[in-house]
Amino acid sequence: FNLYRYEVESGETRQITHYKDWDVRWPSADADGQIVYELDGELHLYDTRGGEDRALSISVPTDAAASRPQPVNAADNIESHIVSPGGERVAIVARGDVFSVPVAYGVTRNLTHSSNAHDREVAWSSDGKRLAYVSDRSGEEELYVQAQDGGTPAQPLTADSRARYSSPRWSADDKRIAFADQTGRLYVIDVASKRQVVVAKDPAELALDYQWSPDGQFLSYSLNAGNGFSSVYQIGRASCRERV
Repeated sequence: FNLYRYEVESGETRQITHYKDWDVRWPSADADGQIVYELDGELHLYDTRGGEDRALSISVPTDAAASRPQPVNAADNIESHIVSPGGERVAIVARGDVFSVPVAYGVTRNLTHSSNAHDREVAWSSDGKRLAYVSDRSGEEELYVQAQDGGTPAQPLTADSRARYSSPRWSADDKRIAFADQTGRLYVIDVASKRQVVVAKDPAELALDYQWSPDGQFLSYSLNAGNGFSSVYQIGRASCRERV
């Protein structure tokens, strides 16, 4: 759809706009021969007197009350929580932030202050000193580790990821973290070196039942088989070979 000019006396029809990607819609004219119309979400003005066609720049003033920074009650938006190994504190994910909250005495700490990101999937280290969680603060979802007392900044363990991570679980010696993604992969990452290994790939949907042994040397997990049954596997610290 474009604008056309029709000469009443001669019966001649002439096309005056030549848009190919979007339709000219809802044209309306004034007494001076100016035609306003909508194109690709913008208002345009065609002046029949000089043949000028231009987009209109429109500024709509607003007090932007709904988009102003404002305090909110995060307690109304709790996603998950987990008690520390010693039972003194609770890690809470609320409204996209990670909090360390005392059970009885102490201060509540907002560890992430990330109103522009979604932090989730929080897990305590075995010694209760650190938290692992997933955050999209970089634009992609990565795994982070941070001291629960807020004394040090968050440390990213993964980079340039293209997956949705979930269910991080620390080994008993706090040297490694097991976690999964939406494609059915099970990972183990070394916290110090950031070396990441794909332990297994489930042909269907990975059961998030993987567990570390008490000494942190083995990881057990289950995988779906093609016949609809599940098999249990165990992997050792020194090897990436699966052992039934």
